[in-house]
Amino acid sequence: MSPDKVEIKINGLVIAGFLGYVADSNVLIPADVCTFRLAGIVTEFKKFQQFQLYVNGLLEMTGIIDTVEQTYQKGSAETTITGRDLMGLVVDSTIMPKSGHLNTLRQIRLVKELAVRLLKDVPFINQKNVVYAHELPKSQWTPNFHKPSGEVLAGVAGAETSEDAQLEPGETIFKVLSDLAQRRGLLFWCEPDGTFVFGTLKGKSAPAVFNFYCVKPAKDGTPSHLRALHAGISPGKNNVLRAQVTDDGSKQFSVITTAGQQDVVSGVADPDYNLNASASDSTVPFYKPTLLMTEAPNQQGCKEHAEWEIKKRAANSWRLEYTVSRHSQNGVNYRANTVCHIHDDLLGLNGNYLILGRKFSMDKNTGQTTLLTIGPLAEGYTIG
Repeated sequence: MSPDKVEIKINGLVIAGFLGYVADSNVLIPADVCTFRLAGIVTEFKKFQQFQLYVNGLLEMTGIIDTVEQTYQKGSAETTITGRDLMGLVVDSTIMPKSGHLNTLRQIRLVKELAVRLLKDVPFINQKNVVYAHELPKSQWTPNFHKPSGEVLAGVAGAETSEDAQLEPGETIFKVLSDLAQRRGLLFWCEPDGTFVFGTLKGKSAPAVFNFYCVKPAKDGTPSHLRALHAGISPGKNNVLRAQVTDDGSKQFSVITTAGQQDVVSGVADPDYNLNASASDSTVPFYKPTLLMTEAPNQQGCKEHAEWEIKKRAANSWRLEYTVSRHSQNGVNYRANTVCHIHDDLLGLNGNYLILGRKFSMDKNTGQTTLLTIGPLAEGYTIG
């Protein structure tokens, strides 16, 4: 089987035939990054140039070159290009102390309006390519530090912020917008074509796009390929090269209590932190409490903050890494925020999971491989 076709396009030139490369994309990490190694000293490519990464003819990253390194020694020469997607510009850009500018921004009560204001001066960003979630259920706004009216919100585009934006000179635009999104139960990420999205990750109702399996022979001697057929899995060899699962309960607690001083209704600060609420995690089998401080302005906000902490810690406690050959399956490129089905006898897994990240790699020793970071289909994911 022929390898997947990988190309980068820079300044109108299309480059293939690399010494090696790594292209890393993860919906929970602020900016995607890629590095390509080329034979020889290549002088046409410069820092700050735009690039596009294509895999099997499909666009997988749009970004800016950060670094160009050129090295030679007796008998060899090499050029290494490293860049990030367009979100890298938002990660690097900070709020500037313009006269009257911060006070104006702090008074903005609409998420979309704040995003428009902050992104308008960032180069290469097309405001028409910013997508906002619609019809987001109230239950997904977490932690929700105010009580909105109506059972279904209009979505990020028309929803009020829970509080005045916490803007300070030197704060990155990404942090301001990402924090604001996460207070709504949303994530802020960049699609391969440069589209910015305020949205939610795929849920349990999404169909599986990829299938991974590791089927071992049964004790009765039934071969693995027959067991695969009996399990409804397409016949063939197991398609996982390497697996690592981490189940970490160190940051989970049986009870999380959030406490605050301020009640926005009365406007009175309580030095005894009597404004508090708790949430429980039934998966922790023994008593393990913790107390977190919160800026929630009322009892309801404290409760929702505690519930969100339970979900967040549960979602981040379990991770699976699969290394597979090539960068695609059945003609479809591996991509973050897609659902996969796993049947793994060795790890005892059988069900649908969410691909959070994928790292395309190639070198002369291993050929083309993809490292997939996989998590449960659950609420509570956060960036960073």
